[in-house]
Amino acid sequence: MKIPNIFKQRWFQFVIVIVIIFGIYFITQNNKKSNNTEKTATVVRQDLKEIISTSGKLAAESSASLKFQTGGKLAWVGVKKGDRVSKWQAIASLDQRDLETRFKKALLSYTNQRITFDKTVDNNESGITARNDLNIQTVNDESLNLMRLLQQNQISLDLSVADVEIASIAKQYGTLFSPIEGVVIKASDENPGVNVSIATTEYVVVDPSSLRFEAEVEELDIAKVQPGQPAQIILDALPSTTIDSLVSNVEFTSSVNSSGNTAYKVYLPIAPNMNYRLDLSGNANIVITEKTNVLSVPTEMVLEDISGKYVIVKKNQSYEKLFVTTGIETDQFVEITSGLSEGEIIYAPTPEIEKKLNK
Repeated sequence: MKIPNIFKQRWFQFVIVIVIIFGIYFITQNNKKSNNTEKTATVVRQDLKEIISTSGKLAAESSASLKFQTGGKLAWVGVKKGDRVSKWQAIASLDQRDLETRFKKALLSYTNQRITFDKTVDNNESGITARNDLNIQTVNDESLNLMRLLQQNQISLDLSVADVEIASIAKQYGTLFSPIEGVVIKASDENPGVNVSIATTEYVVVDPSSLRFEAEVEELDIAKVQPGQPAQIILDALPSTTIDSLVSNVEFTSSVNSSGNTAYKVYLPIAPNMNYRLDLSGNANIVITEKTNVLSVPTEMVLEDISGKYVIVKKNQSYEKLFVTTGIETDQFVEITSGLSEGEIIYAPTPEIEKKLNK
């Protein structure tokens, strides 16, 4: 492609260079004017709230995890996941015949061991000081062996008693009952006839009316949180709904949150609602301090040096530092407790203003 002759002329190239230089100059000057434009704010009275914002999720305060005391054959299941149950409703049961057989077996084992123990004592009655005292005080080897034999028999007898008690408990708790009213959220085995174990079989019931928001507050802020403080919750699934609550409890022990920082759980109860579900995540704003009709200025206009906090004011066409005392602070405003009056004008720091202040 052939370049037009005008682009080859020196005078044209000179004009282009001049235009570029003037363009850069005007842009620079406009930026300087923009940077040096005074930004002001007026000291006003308003209500302020110091808030801690945190995240969390819904969890049930009242729940029950139900497990069999022993393994066996599942004879009957009365619920499935999602079912509603009433308090003390039967959930599932093991085959009672199997439990009965285990109990009888343990009882027979105990009876046999008891006979063996009594026989050992009777056959060696001369070698012990009393039937109920197994601390035999003899010095010969035969008596020492007798003492050990009786001790072993006593241990075996005690083990048999324990087996009978365990079998009795397993038989007694062969049927699971829900201690609370609620919804079944886990039923690991729903089909009768299968063999179940203690480790894998579990039925979990939660009470939906006990749902609460569990917020995680990091350790730097936890000292500010106290029971009774108001809070507002917004769930991610219901962004247009604000839930009012009060702090009910603050955990004594810590945990590690998703950011890897040390945090403490703060519990916020909520009113029952059919739209709420377990593990719904959201955010909570906990009101730490609330003040009404206080003097305030924008947060970014309060500066600090080694002498304290100050704002910039203008007197006799000169900028000056005016030191102030502050109170509570929000994301946008700071309370001024002394140093300023309502209606006064303060200035935001700019490079030009800071240069004049440092003269």
